[in-house]
Amino acid sequence: MDRFQIDLEIRFNLGEAPEANAMRLLSDSYAALASPSLIAAGPDEDWRGLLSRARLIQCEEADLHGADWTGWLDRRGIGRGDIHAGDRVALFEHAVEAAASGRGVALAPRSLADAAVDSGRLAILHDAGVEPARGGYDLIWPQGRGLRGPGRALKTFLIEESRPFAAVGAQASPI
Repeated sequence: MDRFQIDLEIRFNLGEAPEANAMRLLSDSYAALASPSLIAAGPDEDWRGLLSRARLIQCEEADLHGADWTGWLDRRGIGRGDIHAGDRVALFEHAVEAAASGRGVALAPRSLADAAVDSGRLAILHDAGVEPARGGYDLIWPQGRGLRGPGRALKTFLIEESRPFAAVGAQASPI
């Protein structure tokens, strides 16, 4: 930050303490997501039945964030030998789109899925539970260098703008 004279940065942080001042702007949570048509294909089954039979969409980004299907299913007492048989995508956005198109069930952040849920293209398996993400989006600014007027104003603006997202698990608090 000092090298390029950067005043503020927003960075996804998995919990490591940066060598700067940091404030958690947004946290998130993970949920199992499926298209309503996939859920309707087995109307007499509960979420356990769906997670036991449906293809599971694998996401490389989820693996990096600790939101993998193996741990998720283990914590719910569901054993599957074919966990890695579903589509494999690189990004959470791709997993959300694959689930919305009916290709399987995705494990993804609620913040990326809410628009598709609100439009009816995707459903959250609420009864399967929602788990907090292992990291969050931090606002970072240099230690030992005060923020000038525009930097202070932007910091205040970003903190205020992040507050409405508390329903997804966001919080503006020091880390």
